[in-house]
This record gives sequence, C-alpha cells and structure tokens, in this order.
Amino acid sequence: MSLSLPRALLRTTRTFTTTCRSSSEDPTTKKEKPLYGTAPSHRSYIFIHASEPPFSFPARLSTPLQRALQLKVMKWGGTINFSWLGPPKSTGGGPALTAFSALGGRLEVPELNMDNMEEVAEVLERHATEGPLGSGTSDEIHLYVCTHGARDCRCGEMGGAVLRALQEEVARLAKADPLGIASRIKIGEVGHVGGHQFSGYIASIPYLR
Repeated sequence: MSLSLPRALLRTTRTFTTTCRSSSEDPTTKKEKPLYGTAPSHRSYIFIHASEPPFSFPARLSTPLQRALQLKVMKWGGTINFSWLGPPKSTGGGPALTAFSALGGRLEVPELNMDNMEEVAEVLERHATEGPLGSGTSDEIHLYVCTHGARDCRCGEMGGAVLRALQEEVARLAKADPLGIASRIKIGEVGHVGGHQFSGYIASIPYLR
C-alpha cells in the first residue's frame, strides 16, 4: 500500500526554478530547471529531543550541550538538529538523542549531559562508521518535516501543511491496514536544516534523504 498526499495539498504545489531570473531575461525563452536537492550530506544525522515543537523555537536555537556535541561529531561527518515527536520522556538529567547512520540503523541514547558527553560521542561515531550497533533498528520509517517558522516563514506555513497532510494520510492507512506500512511510519518535526532553497523540507529516515 503506497503513501499518497491528499489532492488538496497537491493542488498547492508548483514548480520552482533553482536560480533567480534577471530582469533582462525573456521568460518565454527560458526553460524552468528542476528543483535539485541542495541539503549537504552527512554520515550521521543526530536529533536532540526538544522540549517543545519547532514552531516555538527562536530563529536560531543553540544550547551548550548541542554546541559541545556538534564540535565532536562534525569531525567525522555528523550533524545535529532538534526534533519533536511529541512530549519527551523526562529523565531529569538531560535530553535524549536519536541518531541515524548512512550505513543504516537507528541509535537511541536515553540521556545526554556534560558528564557522559565523551562516551556518547564515541558511541555515535561507532554507529556512523561501523554500521548499526543493534539488530532490528531499521524497521521504522521516520519522516521529519521542517516547521521552524521563526527561521523561515515558508517552513512555518507550508511545513505545517505538509505535516498535517502526512499525519492524516498515515492515519488513514493505519485504519485501513493496522499491520501495514503505516504501523512503521513515525512523523516528526525538525528545526532549520539549511540547504533547501524552497520549502517544505522532508527528511526521510533511515534513508538520510
């Protein structure tokens, strides 16, 4: 059973060019170029579980934990963002992490703090460079939509519409086939990603696309 977006959303899409047209160009003589993906690639995408959804984020969200970990993971091709899949389970000691490797697999880290920073960074590197550290971690499909409206109003508007459409479609599929593909799909939100010239942005995990 395939995942399809509702027609109402599809009617709002349009084709964009990847370059701005100069005022001297004749629009009738230029062919529109396809929209290529421009987000940079990484060996690992690491999500810090945020305490609030991205539409509540300031324009630029940064924390001491995020900055400290980013300095470590960027050395081997990792990157960090903040994600929202609903209210996080509080441990009282620090946020949880979810990491996805380009080699496959999902890694759940229950808590990150300054005391376990080195240990967590080492585990994340192994996960990114050696492959999945556990079996059965690639079964779920995670779709993350950028809804960081304070950073880009287009993501706040169009990202929200894409998010709702995906949620409605997955709910429809789950109702029709409770044991089908919809049972493995998780839909979340992320902060600003960068590299996407036009919204909305969807990260497809574990495919890192």
